[in-house]
Amino acid sequence: MNILRSIWLLIWGLIPLLTLGNNREIVHLPTEDLVREVSANKVGGYNFAHKFKTNISPNNSGEITFVENATIWTVDVKSDDAYSLSLLIKTSMQEGDLIFIKDINNQILAKYSSSDVYCGEIQTTVFPCDQIVLEYITYENLPEISITEVNHGLENIFRASTVNWNISSQDYCNEHITCLDESEYKITERSVVLLMIDGTYLMSGVLINNALNDGTPYLLTAAHGFTANDFETAKFQAQRTVFYFDYQVWGCQKEIIPSYDKIIVGADLLAFDKGLDMALLRLSSNPPPDFRPYYAGWNLTTHPSNATYCIQHPLGDPKNMSKSSIILQKVDINQISGFQENNFTRNNHWQVKYWQVGSTNVGSSGSPLFDNTDHILGCLTGGGSACNRKAPDYFYRLDNVWKYYLVDSTKQLKCWLDPNDTGLNILDGHDPYEDMGIHRVSYVDKNSVLVNSTITGRHGYATGQNSINVADYAQEFTLDEPAYLHGVYFSTIKGNDNSGVVMCVVENLGESPLASIPLSFKTEAYDINTHNFSITSKRKLADVESYVRFPETVEVPQHFYITYSVPYSFPVDTFAIYTTQTTDNHAYMYYNSEWVEFPESPFGISISLSLDVVVGNKSWLYPETMLVDTPIEHTYSESVFKLYPNPAHDFLYVEVETPTLIKIYSLDGKLLRNEKVEENAEIDIADLTPGIYIISSVSSNRPITQKLIKE
Repeated sequence: MNILRSIWLLIWGLIPLLTLGNNREIVHLPTEDLVREVSANKVGGYNFAHKFKTNISPNNSGEITFVENATIWTVDVKSDDAYSLSLLIKTSMQEGDLIFIKDINNQILAKYSSSDVYCGEIQTTVFPCDQIVLEYITYENLPEISITEVNHGLENIFRASTVNWNISSQDYCNEHITCLDESEYKITERSVVLLMIDGTYLMSGVLINNALNDGTPYLLTAAHGFTANDFETAKFQAQRTVFYFDYQVWGCQKEIIPSYDKIIVGADLLAFDKGLDMALLRLSSNPPPDFRPYYAGWNLTTHPSNATYCIQHPLGDPKNMSKSSIILQKVDINQISGFQENNFTRNNHWQVKYWQVGSTNVGSSGSPLFDNTDHILGCLTGGGSACNRKAPDYFYRLDNVWKYYLVDSTKQLKCWLDPNDTGLNILDGHDPYEDMGIHRVSYVDKNSVLVNSTITGRHGYATGQNSINVADYAQEFTLDEPAYLHGVYFSTIKGNDNSGVVMCVVENLGESPLASIPLSFKTEAYDINTHNFSITSKRKLADVESYVRFPETVEVPQHFYITYSVPYSFPVDTFAIYTTQTTDNHAYMYYNSEWVEFPESPFGISISLSLDVVVGNKSWLYPETMLVDTPIEHTYSESVFKLYPNPAHDFLYVEVETPTLIKIYSLDGKLLRNEKVEENAEIDIADLTPGIYIISSVSSNRPITQKLIKE
């Protein structure tokens, strides 16, 4: 059968030759004389990568193999000395197909499915290596697929701190926003987003509220961050933009690279004008609850307060804040040296004469200027401010771009942000998940120093593999009240191979888990060396904070533990979590056949793990959970669980042999039903609107998630 399929593929010209070895020819990109361009006035995004236009496809590159009824196209791409690589993939991907991006050690960097295709393309995030392997797996005929762009990272954008990065001779003066005193905290920091445009530029943007307060994912930024000059071309670049949420350090842990796991890919460009320097986008999906999005309010005043601040991602850094109490001035930016060639609209900008705290830099473009009541006044075009120089920065005026062009909806904000023409001049911000009370719980103080704890006289780490062979660790959490657990943050000393590390939620140490999850994505993937499918994990890096999410929130009591287990089947020192010394101990290890607190262990000191939880007060299901297509029927040993019919009209019938908890969610994750059934039962769904829903069920501690079609 495989031979016939190979002949068929060869006839249709899909592959030049069928090879079964692993000696594929690497697609090697020419990397000589690559130069990064930097604008003196910060007009333009932070150009961190060089774009190679390519045409890498099964017709001319890689190899195709057939294994277990699957067709796999594998191709290696290398760009010497790149800090990172990202891809633009053009594909007519079929449902059920998968794309894996791996490093040269067969560790998974990312997984993509048909749900990740936006306008016929997949724009990947950046991968911190100079060689990657793409694998396309299908159980049908290989569809159209090609790598049309490869972006070569010229600078190390995801790094611990710019203070060690020599972009210029200036001292680095900006403070991460989470280093500020609690009295200086601004809810608006949750509205600021890092953008990677077209794989090569970084800039800032802000989620902005609309007069309907309906949570439409509008994002405001600067038009000059798009290299395109016309709307249609910029529209394509918006579709290829990656949006990074919550990209900030916890406390002042500048030695740790923040988590960049929270992303949305793709957006529709709604309004755009290079003269006004305004760009309004609508994200391809709503940010989910654990992204903690906040849609900032706006103020169309022409006489704002004299106290302003700007939250930004300078140089692609974690969020920073700059502050000024100098009265804003209206200026014609075209009269200022360095800006004439941009042909900006006259009298369109606010001038911040200088910052009294912090500054801006390349990558800050598009960041919002807030007044002292936390309303957006405009977004950054550019300027000359620096840590060693008090110079002006310029923000386009929201009141001017609001309806500068009265008729054309692609050149104004009003028709999008005030669609019912209420005439509002000021609008407060909106938290779409305010009633869920989502927050992060940490025992790492913002001024704490993270350390890679070792055990005196022994080798290995006190929170990973070590010579006393401790394999199980735990962090204790005490909340104000019972809650729903969304996910877990953890900062790793080492994490190059954590395919065997499992995290669990338990009410008491030693009890069966309420839920468990691998610390990294783990799946059955194709192995390019053995030409078989095997369990493979997504790689995690050292000195980086990672975030893992539970597909469905876990109901936890007021007092609970997060445990994790490390294997000893891998080389020693492959996984360990940072710690900080604390007065009250929160960490445990399983030592000499019992759980003991760290002060009672060979380590002997009270600590907290750099392991935090995200909790809220309501249940939620994250729709990107892997779903099982109909019919809905699962058999575990002698236990049978059935839901039918599917599609269903008024009633859903359930057949179980053990007590089963049935939950029905809308596609946006809202809980609509929560019923426990003992035997055969029927669930009334007549009041549900026709459409697709998600059913989550737990029987004998086995969670199942699947689709339900309501007719």
